[in-house]
Amino acid sequence: MNHNWFAPLPASVLLSKTLTDKQKLLIALIANLMNERGYCFASNKYLGECLDCSESTIKDHLKKLEEVGILGRIIKLKPNGDFDFRSLVINLEIPHMPQPEKTTTLAEKLANPSARKLAHNNIVINRKELILNISFNTWWDLYDKKVGSKTKLESKWNKLTDNQRTQAIKHTKEYIIAQPDKQYRKNPDTYLNNQSFYDEIIKPKEFNQVPTNKITTQIKLK
Repeated sequence: MNHNWFAPLPASVLLSKTLTDKQKLLIALIANLMNERGYCFASNKYLGECLDCSESTIKDHLKKLEEVGILGRIIKLKPNGDFDFRSLVINLEIPHMPQPEKTTTLAEKLANPSARKLAHNNIVINRKELILNISFNTWWDLYDKKVGSKTKLESKWNKLTDNQRTQAIKHTKEYIIAQPDKQYRKNPDTYLNNQSFYDEIIKPKEFNQVPTNKITTQIKLK
């Protein structure tokens, strides 16, 4: 992993009475490693080697930093829902910590690049990120039957695997063609709870009209 030549710490962290010296160094190290890609992908083992302490100690420090809101963990899941990897981000805008007079300095920009990226992308959920292949709003707007609690429905959507969300979008496109009148479509919660995106779509039978040129009239002659 690439390291820069320095790791700046804002005064709110440097002068904090609630953080240990090792925790301050850990913040600086993570911020330093974030500069390359905006996130720190280092393992606890690697962080421990850098700071000359055990993995369990690093784990305890990370837990403490997460509790006070300085650290965020970003979790990436595989398509089947299994854990893929984690990355760390530092957020130095902590309300209960004393903040220096707000200035825009190079040190601040280098110390906290991820906060701007996360705010821009709006992808942090309780400091733990679930990276979705398809957003809930994409399906919600496509299904176009807005009944039920959107918050609960979004939670159900987020728990689906990538493959299930892909199947839901594909199925919904065919479903709305087969059932264009949305009042007769299943309610969204029923659709997601029953995983109806795996159901067979039964298309309505077209009315077979007899072409007018085929109609014959029998005339009975008296």
